[in-house]
Amino acid sequence: MMESTAVSQEQMGKFVVSLTLTNWVDQVLAERGFIAADEVRALTIDNALVDTGATRLCLPADVYGSLVLSCPPRYRPKPL
Repeated sequence: MMESTAVSQEQMGKFVVSLTLTNWVDQVLAERGFIAADEVRALTIDNALVDTGATRLCLPADVYGSLVLSCPPRYRPKPL
């Protein structure tokens, strides 16, 4: 049997960070000398809200597009 205690909204805080997202394929190509380091696509996001229980990262479509990311079809962004 699991027990849980309710946590009031006042006890919970908002956890925000600045993070830099990098196109991994570009990073590997740069490390192997196929492209210049300044050609690696990256984007810094300030004040990103962290969900400490999340198992996946959710990105806005414009961020996804600017980094030219690839992922399995079921996780690709859908237009709103």
